[in-house]
Amino acid sequence: MLFRSTEKFYKNLIRGVRSLPGVNSAALTENLPMSGGDGVSLIPEGYAMPPGKETLPISMNVVSEDYFDTFKVRLLRGRAFQVTDTATSPKVAVVNEQFAKTYWPNSDALGKRFRIDNANGPFVQIVGVSKTGKYDWMGEPPTAFVYLPFAQRPRSGMTLLVQTQGASSAMIQPVRDLVRKIDSSQPVFNVRTIEDFYQKRVVMAPVMVVQLVSLMGLIGLILALAGLYGLMT
Repeated sequence: MLFRSTEKFYKNLIRGVRSLPGVNSAALTENLPMSGGDGVSLIPEGYAMPPGKETLPISMNVVSEDYFDTFKVRLLRGRAFQVTDTATSPKVAVVNEQFAKTYWPNSDALGKRFRIDNANGPFVQIVGVSKTGKYDWMGEPPTAFVYLPFAQRPRSGMTLLVQTQGASSAMIQPVRDLVRKIDSSQPVFNVRTIEDFYQKRVVMAPVMVVQLVSLMGLIGLILALAGLYGLMT
C-alpha cells in the first residue's frame, strides 16, 4: 500500500487499524526484510574512523513503535521505540547485535551514541539491541543494521503491517474503508500476506543449497505470521 501523504495521515491510519476488530497489532515500516532498503551515514561516538572516511554507510529501516512486536523482531537488550519518542524528544535508535559488536566490541552498546548523516548531524542514542537478522538476501553475512523511529525520521511512503486473529482476507475491506474515511484520495493496492511475499521473494528466487538449508528457520516465521498482512509500497 503506497501512501503519499503526511505524518498525520499515518498516525490516524495506525490508530484506526489498531482499533479494528480482529487486529492483534499493527505497525509501519519503510521496508520489509528481503525487499532491499535504505542506508544512512553514521559516525559512532568513540570509534576510530578508517583513513579517508568521514562517515560509515549503514543499512537502515524506519519503523513505528510497534514494529518489533508485530514483526517478531527479538530484542536482546534495552527497549523498542515508544510513543514518547517524538520529533521533539531526544533522538533514539535500535541497532542489531552485529552493529553493537562491530563498533563497541568491549562494552555494551546501550546508551552509546552516534552522529547521523554527517559530522555535524545530531547525536542519536541507542536504546535497544536486536537480534541480527537477514535484511537483503538469505546468504548475506552478519550485517550491521540500524532502526530509526518513524516519528523522528518520517517518510512519505510506508508499508502497513497488520497482524490478525483470524483469516487475513477478512481485514482487507475494513482497512480499505478506513483509508477512504481518513483520506478518500489515497489508493489501496498491492495487498498480500507475508507468506506470499516471502514465497516470491525468497523461496522462488535462485539460491544456493546452503541458503535453502538456512531457509528452514524462516519458514516457521512465515507460518507463525500467516495472519500478518503487508500492505506494500
